[in-house]
Amino acid sequence: MLRLLPAELDRMLLRRRAEFPVECISWSDFQNCPACTRKQPGISLRHWRYAWSLQCEACGSELSPLDRDPAAHVNMPTRLRTRAKEGAKRLMLANRHGDRHGSRRMDLTLQVAGVLAPELRHGALFSQNRIDRFKALTAINLGMTRPLLAAALTMKSDRVGETKLRIAFPHKRKLVDRLARLAESLPSQRSREGGGPKNQSRTNCAGTAHAPRQEYLQAARRAIDQLGENAERSDLLNCAAKFLKSACQSHVDIS
Repeated sequence: MLRLLPAELDRMLLRRRAEFPVECISWSDFQNCPACTRKQPGISLRHWRYAWSLQCEACGSELSPLDRDPAAHVNMPTRLRTRAKEGAKRLMLANRHGDRHGSRRMDLTLQVAGVLAPELRHGALFSQNRIDRFKALTAINLGMTRPLLAAALTMKSDRVGETKLRIAFPHKRKLVDRLARLAESLPSQRSREGGGPKNQSRTNCAGTAHAPRQEYLQAARRAIDQLGENAERSDLLNCAAKFLKSACQSHVDIS
């Protein structure tokens, strides 16, 4: 009978923390490395089961879902990929260090994300849809850096998001009130497209009923130049709003 030292046996096992509220280690294989499996069919490496594993530690290739990925042929936005990697890193460190405060915050973030975005409910970290999985990891990153802003941006695009949160978290009434006020204060998406009749007066530099459309277009172009064409719409909107506000205060042309 093979006998191993406790330390050696511990290194071979998948270590789960009972006190960690986020399920981040899959009970079965959900992804693999195509390059490694071609070289050695049937291989299954331990780190492939970690929710934070996005690349193979053996060869550095990107891991792929075992089943057919519905989003396999969809271009992954660069900003989404970057934020997902940051979220994966935060999840890994919190689990390895047994960070209870961080893990509870991540758990609450995923609960809020599941309420506002149904595709992120129950096991999104192990989803066979790569985009949904990356969104879940991105939610963790935003929840650890800018939790209120992340939830408010989602509420801004979902009219019933506030109602969903109030039903799901009745004991967080003051926090939901704060999110609702923050979402209301965020610029509308119509501003990025030139502004609608009801919202133009709020961002008008001179206080008149309609702002020149050219200024909005120039602000949008500057936002795209700074963040890139693949940036998220909400980030582009906020960036353009900052450029427009700066131009209004200085009374200069922003082109």
